[in-house]
Amino acid sequence: MERPNERMAQAFRQLSNQLNELSKRLRVVSERMGWIAYRHFNCPLGESDMACRIWVRFRQYTTRN
Repeated sequence: MERPNERMAQAFRQLSNQLNELSKRLRVVSERMGWIAYRHFNCPLGESDMACRIWVRFRQYTTRN
């Protein structure tokens, strides 16, 4: 007979794996959306992934005049 702790551990592992996969998908979507916005503003810091990430990261603290 399976013990309750083992069932709970198995359920936790399955959920953890699902969340890991979801996190990967969300990261890809987030990067794509960032690049779309970055290109819309004509890549102000250059056309590299790092420049885009920096722009997206600090863009949230700025406002448009």
